[in-house]
Amino acid sequence: MGKPRIGDIEAAIIALLQTSATLSYIVDAQIRPADGGIDYENLEIVLGDLGILVQYDGGDYKATNHNQTAYAVDERFTLIVVAQNLRGAAAARTGVAGEKGVYDILEDLKAVIVIGRKLTVDTDKAVYLELLGPRVFENLFYKFGAAALGLQVRAHCSAWEYAT
Repeated sequence: MGKPRIGDIEAAIIALLQTSATLSYIVDAQIRPADGGIDYENLEIVLGDLGILVQYDGGDYKATNHNQTAYAVDERFTLIVVAQNLRGAAAARTGVAGEKGVYDILEDLKAVIVIGRKLTVDTDKAVYLELLGPRVFENLFYKFGAAALGLQVRAHCSAWEYAT
């Protein structure tokens, strides 16, 4: 055990979202990593009606001792929420007739992150999620009757030490 790995944190975020009763209306297979980058032109085809992609966005490391062998870790991820609706982009954003739109999913996603913020990661230190704010993809494929918004989160782990 030791430093939490990026892939382990990503897997823990996906597991948190897939096991959440709040997001049970999204099929587990539609909550997944943004493997190999994101094909924005075909995103709504890849994800279907509803989906969440988890994309790693970089990290920050801060030394916590004078000899710089212990570090606090902050890894950033964007959770990209996609909804498609045959009634058009407005319906994809806001939902209609009991169907969920991107805004609804984003609110549910925020609740899941705040309530389930301690991740299960194979490390000797706790890893916590923190909401950072929305990420807007300007005019992202609205012409296809779909909408996408991102929610940025930070996974924080207190100081871990390299073996010397």
